Amino acid sequence: MIADTLAAIAIILGYAVAVSLSMAVTFGITKAVPAFVVKDHLLKPGYKLLQNLVWLLCVTAGAFVAANLAASTAHVLPVGGLLAIALIGVSWTNAWDVRQRGILHQIVMSAVTVAGVAAGFALWRR
Repeated sequence: MIADTLAAIAIILGYAVAVSLSMAVTFGITKAVPAFVVKDHLLKPGYKLLQNLVWLLCVTAGAFVAANLAASTAHVLPVGGLLAIALIGVSWTNAWDVRQRGILHQIVMSAVTVAGVAAGFALWRR
């Protein structure tokens, strides 16, 4: 019971770290260089690439936090899988993001999410 609770907290906190960091960086970039981000109400390709890199780093940080919290439980790997599912699931249910990014970029962001979770857990394991 306690292990399951810690695993759930690890997933929630890992999710919160990844999304919060991503939001902070996104808002900072948008505020500092708005012309780099949008043209005619559409995201620019260069910004989409930067967004992939930022998301990779943010998800890696969130996964590292989740792995540290889940380390005392027997659920370390399932926590990583559930964290990836949560991040990808929410991303795909946001219809505005899917339309704005485009389907190809959405698929890339999903792959980047899996890579970020794997990287965060690999860093923790090291």
